Amino acid sequence: MFFGVLFNAFSSLLEIMSLYEARPIVEKHKRFALYHPSADALASIITELPAKLFTSLGFNLIYYFMVNFRRNPGRFFFYLLMNFMATLVMSHIFRSIGSCFTSLQSTMPIAAVILTALVIYTGFALPTPSMHGWSRWINYIDPVAYVFESLITNEFDGRAFRCSTFIPSYPNSRLENQVCSAVSAIPGYDYVNGTDYIYQSYGYDNAYKWRNFGIVVGFIIFFLGVYVSLVEINKGAMQRGEIILFQQSTLRKLRKEKKISEITDIESAGDTREKSAGVNEHGNEPSEMKLDEF
Repeated sequence: MFFGVLFNAFSSLLEIMSLYEARPIVEKHKRFALYHPSADALASIITELPAKLFTSLGFNLIYYFMVNFRRNPGRFFFYLLMNFMATLVMSHIFRSIGSCFTSLQSTMPIAAVILTALVIYTGFALPTPSMHGWSRWINYIDPVAYVFESLITNEFDGRAFRCSTFIPSYPNSRLENQVCSAVSAIPGYDYVNGTDYIYQSYGYDNAYKWRNFGIVVGFIIFFLGVYVSLVEINKGAMQRGEIILFQQSTLRKLRKEKKISEITDIESAGDTREKSAGVNEHGNEPSEMKLDEF
């Protein structure tokens, strides 16, 4: 379950690279006043939804039945829904991170640190009861943790898991004198209740399953707004190499040459008018020259 959640959630990490590949074009169009970067951001998110949907379905359809999760239609579609929500929310988070910086080299270390924190405080590697108080807040702002909690309760709630090892494991010992070696085991029973197991091991409750779905939707909307806002206000990513710069001396020289060319054009235009005035419309010389011949 943990691996399935991580694959769906962190498969969007490569979107940071595609974001920087398209940034020079978006910034150039922004300078030319063709459209706002937020319009391009929303368009890119919408156009990538079908690809993300097909990727999520292609992986989860095989993975769900290969691992042999619960063969129940409601549980199956809830599993697909939460994993697709994890893909969307992490896509928006990684896009927001990429929009905060001006280069890929400065973005990837921060993304790696955030990725590590999200993985550790998802709830599997470090269960919720084992988290220290000073770092418990990371779990609260981790959207993957809410997805993982919902999927764990979706899979374990209301199920009975038969025990494989008992304590004590003496030969010919009776079940009434034994207890399962798993958490939440009850003496005299050869199975463990899934609802009790996830509550005592991770602190999860099935009543919070749909509440977590609403929280994840809230994260999606919030980071979508953050991403759209950042691409509008982040001006540090403009491609400075494409901006033409003129020194003051060059500007003065250009202005002087322009004035000289304008004066020359005026003088040449005046000379042309004087010459045209001294010749009649038939191309002959003036009449005074003809009078002198008599």
